[in-house]
Amino acid sequence: MAKTPEYYNGIRSEMLGYVPDHARRILEVGCGEGNFGAVLKRRGAEVWGVEYAPEEASAAEKKLDKVFAGDITELTDKLPDHYFDVIVCNDVLEHLTNPYGVLGTSPPFSPPLQFNLRARYDLTVIDYKPFVMVGANHVASQRNEPASFPDGNTETTAGGCLVGGIPNTTLCKYEIPGYTTYDAAVGVAKDSWTAQLSGSNITNSNAATNIASNQFIKTVVPLRPRVLTLEFGYKFR
Repeated sequence: MAKTPEYYNGIRSEMLGYVPDHARRILEVGCGEGNFGAVLKRRGAEVWGVEYAPEEASAAEKKLDKVFAGDITELTDKLPDHYFDVIVCNDVLEHLTNPYGVLGTSPPFSPPLQFNLRARYDLTVIDYKPFVMVGANHVASQRNEPASFPDGNTETTAGGCLVGGIPNTTLCKYEIPGYTTYDAAVGVAKDSWTAQLSGSNITNSNAATNIASNQFIKTVVPLRPRVLTLEFGYKFR
């Protein structure tokens, strides 16, 4: 859909209050013709801009200190590290294919291998019908976020999402190690009665089923611990 001229030359005065007055080096991604950044320059700030539309980028060059024309995802290597006090993205993120990377990265919670095995053996001893059941469930290593998201165990200075050991986003990526759980049951039936002793997660594994930073802290959800169940049943006729 074609954009109106007002889309690129608006000042967005309602957003100015979100930029701290003490900010001295500002990057505006999606700067349009540079009118928003020009207001910030009048505050005494150095303002750089990035604009996808070439004509609007040329107009912004006359108002801002430095302007790059093109896709921000392809220009990050031209921007200095740890230079800007504030980065402004007015109506930008929703136009990016993925704010953290490109298409084609593996999705979250998609282990390369996952299986569930079950076996049961029944026999008859006089009037009794004993049985044994065993099972195994395996989930290979997986991630909680797409592969292109920032690593939750690495500082932002190294491309991660930690600042002083604390997540700075709820979208930190964590590797969830693979695990295998085992179940078993033994029982016996006679006439209308059945008795069964069963156990789930019988090795009492505390492997993680999810790791996330939803509350700006690293949280780990473990497996349910070992559960033993004794059951008695009667079939009414």
